[in-house]
Amino acid sequence: MKTPVYVAGSSVAEHLPRVRAFANRLKETGRVSITFAWWDAVADSRPGCDRGMSAQKRIENAGTALIAADKAAIVVALWSLWPSEGTCFELGSVLGVDGVTTVVAGPDTRRCIFASLCDVVKDAADHPGEEIDDVAFDAVMDIVDATQPKPIAGSEVGERP
Repeated sequence: MKTPVYVAGSSVAEHLPRVRAFANRLKETGRVSITFAWWDAVADSRPGCDRGMSAQKRIENAGTALIAADKAAIVVALWSLWPSEGTCFELGSVLGVDGVTTVVAGPDTRRCIFASLCDVVKDAADHPGEEIDDVAFDAVMDIVDATQPKPIAGSEVGERP
């Protein structure tokens, strides 16, 4: 069974490749399913991303995102230096929810007191010389390893790329 994961992050055009690449890397393990690829849903709403959507589309996407975060076993917030209200809202909606493990990773996670409430906090300042998304990926896979049955010996499923 694949572990359901929701990946939150900035929807600013320059940041979408980061979120998409992180989610794809998780999916490629064969052990994770992504609960909502919201980056595809916002791709046609440029410029201004959320501002570029109709009111109805914003309501639909927001509802879908919150349901997808709630259905995830792991919610990952890819923190950025760019303000991202959606990331904070999605993460906040599952903080303290039984059965949901929260991970926040990126630069300057300390700027928001609520990030400290996450189960796993990976701040770039604590990992000098390391790519913070690699650190976050390893943290997520450690959670997956701890919650999934061990793969059968000789099986490629479950091996990290």
